[in-house]
Amino acid sequence: LTKPTDLDRMLQGCAEALVADLDGGLAQIWTLNGSGQMLDLRASEGTDSGIDSPQRCVRVGSSTIGMIAATRRPHVAAQDIDPPLVAADGVPPDGITAFAGYPLLVDSKLVGVMAISTRRGLSPAALESVPAVADAVAVGIERKRAEAELERHARHLEDAHDTQRQNAQQLAALVEELRVAQ
Repeated sequence: LTKPTDLDRMLQGCAEALVADLDGGLAQIWTLNGSGQMLDLRASEGTDSGIDSPQRCVRVGSSTIGMIAATRRPHVAAQDIDPPLVAADGVPPDGITAFAGYPLLVDSKLVGVMAISTRRGLSPAALESVPAVADAVAVGIERKRAEAELERHARHLEDAHDTQRQNAQQLAALVEELRVAQ
């Protein structure tokens, strides 16, 4: 989360670490898009992973992932999911027996959703640690967004400074022309 990398690589590293720590399964991370109405899958690791999955884009309020975002509340089924989760395409994930989905919040601002699915269940220790991981991922997302905004402002200031410097040079040339003309 603290390495100098882009947001997608940072999130993919988080998903990979979650799968490694859980000894298998699937970890996915979505971020809220600019409109605030859609979640975009930015990282996916493990069984049946892929950024091109049916849940690539999820509307806030639809499917399990969208409902986690809409309610800003976790959804946890640590063993024997009943009823089975239904993916965005209407098909329950094959063989999934445990699921933990957490809204990614900074203060009360939603920045995304993180979900973990396994075929082996989630231990009490895993269930205890996942909320802290979700908090750290949320802060990481917000930090990357703040860095991008800071870079945008720095470019804007640099452009404004260049324009001001060009205007000063033109004004100095005009003053010199007027002085010579008198």
